[in-house]
Amino acid sequence: MFVGSNYSASPLPRQLIVHRCLRVVPDPEPRELRPYIGLAGPEDLPILVATIREGCLRLITFNVRHFRPGHSSVRVLRPGDFIIWVREVLAMMGA
Repeated sequence: MFVGSNYSASPLPRQLIVHRCLRVVPDPEPRELRPYIGLAGPEDLPILVATIREGCLRLITFNVRHFRPGHSSVRVLRPGDFIIWVREVLAMMGA
């Protein structure tokens, strides 16, 4: 996550956010999908499985309904809800 204890009110440079937050990972193999069948729509299941496999706590998407019932280790959020969550975290940090 890009929020750190030395967060300032100024916007973070885009390169820093991309470097710290984004990683391209390989698609899950078909055998990796099998245990999770039914937790997301068939076309979205590889995204959910990759999210779980990589230890992501949140999945940000406009298609929240495609990831139902989902997995208990991943919170699926719309982008606006994620921004609200980030603001709440920053407020608790006193930023």
